[in-house]
Amino acid sequence: MTTRENEEIAILHISDVHTAYKHIQGLKEWLSNIQTKIDITLLSGDITQMPMDHSLPKEEVEKFTQDFRVVLDTIAVFCPNVLYIPGNHDHTEFYPEMEDKVTVFKPNGVPMNIHNKIVKLRSDLYIVGYGGSIPVYKDGEQFWLSYPLLTEEEFTKEASLLLDPISNPENTILRPNDSVIVMVHNGPEGSSTAVDTSTPYSPTYSGSTYLKEFLCRSETQKRVFLMPHGHTHLCSGKVQIGGITVSNPGALKEGRFALYTLQRGCVHPDIRKTFKGQWAVTSYAYHMLKFD
Repeated sequence: MTTRENEEIAILHISDVHTAYKHIQGLKEWLSNIQTKIDITLLSGDITQMPMDHSLPKEEVEKFTQDFRVVLDTIAVFCPNVLYIPGNHDHTEFYPEMEDKVTVFKPNGVPMNIHNKIVKLRSDLYIVGYGGSIPVYKDGEQFWLSYPLLTEEEFTKEASLLLDPISNPENTILRPNDSVIVMVHNGPEGSSTAVDTSTPYSPTYSGSTYLKEFLCRSETQKRVFLMPHGHTHLCSGKVQIGGITVSNPGALKEGRFALYTLQRGCVHPDIRKTFKGQWAVTSYAYHMLKFD
């Protein structure tokens, strides 16, 4: 019997779709075959394959924005309650200005863009979203561009407007025992989920210094319990930064996705800490689709 105290939420986490319709269909079939109950779907960016170029011709922009909407609509047919953020391959049209109020999530079958938003999922559970990426480095040099902002300094300036209040003990929106999920596109610096070691002698680093510093703050540790992200395609898995789980499902373009179970008032399986009245992730499963 499920009570309010031990309520559970089943999460499907996908990322980096890059308009891979074959893999979207494969995910649909996989979910149908195992009949897994999903309450919320998190999509952490890179829905399309748009070049990171602010000067694209209008007709190309229109194509990629249409792709963006078609992918979301396709996923929403079989994935319930889609909450998404844009990634560095998604157009600036999908990066709204920050909202200074809390949005209450009301399931209506329409995917919800939570970039720059604080969204209430339960009376004591919130999700905050911030998309886009910072530059990626390899062998000490910039390897990939960032988008839509051009530098980590710009990313920090903008993201901190949304995230810093979470770690402020005088925050008037959140109560001391409220639980927060922070969904981003690129992960924090130092996390193995944001370091591509597929070439071991020359890894690529895509993690944000600001996000690492944010997660290490004592007030952040009291409220945030999960940071789902994507961006680094082959680095599926999780790490703990204190009491916060950082998780990357890997790219759906590569057939990768993850399932989580959230529970209120439980013992955290990794750090053996009891969260009385607060939420924690009690199970993780990372999957890869198989194709003939």
